[in-house]
Amino acid sequence: MKPTMKSAMTAVLALSLGVLAGCDSTTPPFDLAAPTSTAQAADSDHAGTGPSATATLTAASPAVGHASDADAATAIPASADATWRAIDGKLDELRAIIAHGDLKQVHHVAFAIRDLVAALPAQGRALPADDQARLSNGAKFVATLADRLDASGDGNDRVGAQANLEKLEVILRGLPRGK
Repeated sequence: MKPTMKSAMTAVLALSLGVLAGCDSTTPPFDLAAPTSTAQAADSDHAGTGPSATATLTAASPAVGHASDADAATAIPASADATWRAIDGKLDELRAIIAHGDLKQVHHVAFAIRDLVAALPAQGRALPADDQARLSNGAKFVATLADRLDASGDGNDRVGAQANLEKLEVILRGLPRGK
């Protein structure tokens, strides 16, 4: 079994066991502090693009160093259901980009997912408080993984991009989608 597949399976198992044991999912089933690729450790061209970015009705992707990002914006749907559909579509797009090796495009989609997930806590106000907290915490993890996906893409690190995609999928599966 490849290390990335093993780590993804471990993450899924840890998340599943945490849910079955009644644990909350406010902490990821893997270490977000450790970079997944060597490119991430050396990446300094994206300072200020971390989890503190917030989404409004239209959220611009603040990545520094990508000329086309100045014009790029993520349209945020009005409802949580529509936002989840947009997230699912962007996730499919991200999978295809990584599968085809067009890694220079990873940041556009990763930051769009980050912006969409960041909008969910405001859209899910009818959710119970613990689900709201899981959404808010999940948005922070997604932002970290978007930065890592960006660094993997910029470094043409397909293995790192795939590993970060798998982590992103685990986090997204653990977020409440409402009723």
